[in-house]
Amino acid sequence: MRGIYFVVYLCLTWRSATAWTNTNTPVRGASKHHASFPLDTSSNTKKPFFDSTDSSNEETVGVAALLFSRPKSVVQRGKKRASDFIQNRATRWRIRRRRRQSGLIELSENEQVLSTSEDDVNLPDWACVDAGERQRLGIMKGLLKDDFKRLEHATVETENGSQVCVVDAFPDVYGDLRLLRYLRKDAIQNPESAAKRFRTFVAWRKDNDVDTVRWHVEKRPFSPPTQLNILRELAPCEFDVKEGGSQDTVPACVYLGQWQTAKITKLIQRNVMSVSCFMLYWTHVYESLNLKLHQEMMRRKRMVYIDMVADLQGLSMGHFSPGFFNLVLKPFIKVTQANYPETTKRIIFLSPPKVISVIWNIVAPLISPGTVAKVQFKRSFRGSCMDYVRETGERETTQ
Repeated sequence: MRGIYFVVYLCLTWRSATAWTNTNTPVRGASKHHASFPLDTSSNTKKPFFDSTDSSNEETVGVAALLFSRPKSVVQRGKKRASDFIQNRATRWRIRRRRRQSGLIELSENEQVLSTSEDDVNLPDWACVDAGERQRLGIMKGLLKDDFKRLEHATVETENGSQVCVVDAFPDVYGDLRLLRYLRKDAIQNPESAAKRFRTFVAWRKDNDVDTVRWHVEKRPFSPPTQLNILRELAPCEFDVKEGGSQDTVPACVYLGQWQTAKITKLIQRNVMSVSCFMLYWTHVYESLNLKLHQEMMRRKRMVYIDMVADLQGLSMGHFSPGFFNLVLKPFIKVTQANYPETTKRIIFLSPPKVISVIWNIVAPLISPGTVAKVQFKRSFRGSCMDYVRETGERETTQ
């Protein structure tokens, strides 16, 4: 890299100095003359390289002036040009390599998508934080144009046997507000990576028939099928909380310390219950949560998130056996992180035990950095999840 820098620097400073000296001697001629300067055969000694008294050696004088008489400003200008050239070229190489590795489109196609999709965003004014976010959402929709054309033919069967288009039936799933959550997944919003994640989300829904689950949630939210009621007892939680929350959140309570993870693992290992059944239960829960968030957003006229309050009282290392970690916890976190992004605003852990640092070191690598940043440990709070929800709700009301 230093060799490239030196060559470019030498070329650019040479050109800059040529303009400064205002000489008519071509640089090529000068370099050829410099390559073989004459010898004085009479005295059998070399002529000095820079001899201003020799009128026949004007080209050599010009070369010497170019090399040794450059002003400081010309040198600095040449260095800056060489540095900018190399840095810009290296940056372009890195961008092209990353685009090839991730399969992203080129900038020209991106600009073409932008020109055709800015007016396709159907969001109220309160949804986007600024015009730039709306523009990026328009680019994302343009990239997903063909995907939504295919979704126009995707249907779900109702109770009476009729077929309903999923895009029209489930605006909370395929609408712009859901796309906005995918866009906000990145700290620096990237429409291309957001579109890629949404395609994965649509494929996951198709492979697991999640739209059928969503249709049942429409009629009975937070009510999974009766054959999954055993998980209500083994993994107690309360998501349909009617009180508490703030202007932009709704509370949800999870009693992690009471989860019977050993029993869940045994049921799966003995084929009494499959991992897919466990995931089906939580799919019902998260589809209900996202429907509730969509309804609250329409009512409050603002983006709404979940405040997840988890009670860790009674939690120990025994809850995280290798079987539970590999069979249940890993697939659960992978599915929820990939398909329900930017759902929570805060994750509050109450009554953390002494071994929480060990447990957290096991779980944290499975979670995205953005989700990890939302976690708060409340060691000093003494009370239940509902006590915390009521207390924070009253505090928000008084403010």
